Formats: sequence, C-alpha cells, structure tokens
Amino acid sequence: MLGTKEKYVLAMATLFLIGLSAAWAGYSNVTTISGSPGNFASVQGTTLSLTKLKKNTWFNETYDATTSPIFTISDIGVKGMYIRIVLTNAPDLVDDFKSLTIKVYTNASTEPTEGFISLASGTADVLLYVDCTSVSTVGVGACIYGYTSPKPSSDVKIQLACFVEQAGEVK
Repeated sequence: MLGTKEKYVLAMATLFLIGLSAAWAGYSNVTTISGSPGNFASVQGTTLSLTKLKKNTWFNETYDATTSPIFTISDIGVKGMYIRIVLTNAPDLVDDFKSLTIKVYTNASTEPTEGFISLASGTADVLLYVDCTSVSTVGVGACIYGYTSPKPSSDVKIQLACFVEQAGEVK
C-alpha cells in the first residue's frame, strides 16, 4: 500500500509527464540550456537557487520578468505562442518545504498572464499564452514563496523547464 509521500511523488511525476506530452511540439529549456525551437523563437534560461533557508520560516524570492527574468524568449517570429513552465524537481523539494508556491508570469501582455505552480495542490506546471504581434522579446518572471520544513537544505535548487509552442501565424 502506498503512503502519502509515495502518492504525492507519483502524482507529481504524472503531472510532469502530462506537461511534457503537451509540449511535445515545442522546445524545452531546463534553466541553463539555451537554443532555438524551430525557427520562430529562441529561449535563454537562468539557474534558480534559494540559499540560507532557515527551518520553519516563511520566505520569498522574486525574479522580475523585465529586470531579472527566469527565461527570456527572443527573436519571436509568430503572432502568438504558448509558454509552458514545468517544475521538474518537485518530488525532490517535498522534504525541504511545508509549502511552496511559484507564481509565474510574463511581461508581454497588457493583461497580466500568470499561473501558479504549487506543491500543496500538486500543480507542477503552468501554461501561459502570449500575444506576440507587437513584441519580439518576452520575459518570464517568478515569485517563489512558501514555508520551510524543520530540516531544509542549505542550498535548494529550483529546476524549471520552459517549453514554447507556436500558437499563431508567422509574423
């Protein structure tokens, strides 16, 4: 019989696989890899690390979509695209946090485009749509916040992957 932790890990793995299959036609970029998905955009990522976490405390870290984005999507040659952000190491983070939420958003829309990844709700990915008719670069930002466990690691890596897929006509 599966315990609570095993069920949680199995659920997170299932969500991750669903996210990967939905983004099959796109390109993946796990934080430090850059490249070009087809010929409509290029993706550049950054490494996210939470350091000096104390036990049983609230924390937050912000990566602004304009000034310090977690992903930068440039050379966009389509009128619209989908961006899927996936937390790839969610099962590894269960021991470090009692609560972890990542608000993901872009800077490319007049209406805020955002979504939430949460360990508590079992949501490991978020899908955003961006209208690219008047932009050639999109920044993806994140607000990471939560509550640490009694034994957090001193240096926690947040591994996010970015998948982009063409959703509109070529510009």
